[in-house]
Amino acid sequence: MLRGLLEQSLNRLWYGRAGFLAYLLWPFSCVFSCAVFFRRVLLKRLAFHPGVPVIVVGNITVGGTGKTPMVIALAQALREQGFKPGIISRGYGVTIKHSFIMCANDTAQQVGDEAREMFEASGVPIAVGPDRCASARLLCEQGCDVIVSDDGLQHYRLARDVEFVMIDPARGLGNGLCLPAGPLRETASRLRQADAVLSLGGDYPGAHSLSLEPVALRRVDGQADVLSFEQAREHRWQVIAAIAHPAKFLKTLDNVGIGYDLVKTLPDHAKFSPEDIDLAPGAYGIMTRKDAVKCRPLANQHHWYLEVSAKLDAFVMNTLLKKLKKKGG
Repeated sequence: MLRGLLEQSLNRLWYGRAGFLAYLLWPFSCVFSCAVFFRRVLLKRLAFHPGVPVIVVGNITVGGTGKTPMVIALAQALREQGFKPGIISRGYGVTIKHSFIMCANDTAQQVGDEAREMFEASGVPIAVGPDRCASARLLCEQGCDVIVSDDGLQHYRLARDVEFVMIDPARGLGNGLCLPAGPLRETASRLRQADAVLSLGGDYPGAHSLSLEPVALRRVDGQADVLSFEQAREHRWQVIAAIAHPAKFLKTLDNVGIGYDLVKTLPDHAKFSPEDIDLAPGAYGIMTRKDAVKCRPLANQHHWYLEVSAKLDAFVMNTLLKKLKKKGG
């Protein structure tokens, strides 16, 4: 509850008009942005490069912007082009002491919901751990010839060849101020240094689109059953969401014609209890894949997740392939 109230207060401060409190915090934002700049300059001089191309996907704002779907889309696209990609994940929300390569038995509780989601959706090796340089070395040992670093924009110890920055088209850059007065991790000028800026599911000035196409509904408990959207419309649904912006998920359900009686939201990355996914008699539960990987041990035949497929636009793929070709000589 306290976390929810804090998030609401920060959202009003960061994404509303810059008021008295924002201006009061502005000097601290100046100190923060200067510290970030000098840190970036220093770490880039000392950066480690693993010897294979490194693609970084990140953002300059706090919160979810669609990085995970972008990483999955890149990994899948690279595989289709004949590359052997690997993914680096920090393992958000869990404590990991040393980097390791994920295996099929690693649960969301052990590696984090995003890492587990990427593992299931991408089908490529994933290194999880706090040290991205160590993770990159492990992926190279696995035979990966290109690395995609999830949420790695500000991790300058790992050198990179391509940078993709994600932006939320609805929220944008908020009030345009750096932490703590605003939501920015780095100043807006940082966007000009990226190879491409992308927005998920919407238009943003100067950004390319990453679209999510709904595919079908699948069982959360891992059974192979699939529901088409036509079949899904015959059931009563309750939405369960522990994601950054549940409104986007609800809009997707609206677009495919899936109605719902109840929406139960929890904070982003929240852990689920059996009570959290309880359903009314005769109802079915629907959630994102990110939440499904955490709910699997608790789910039954009435819990389903929405499978989506991310599509990169031609400019992004052309930019990526040109960079990789140049890197390969």
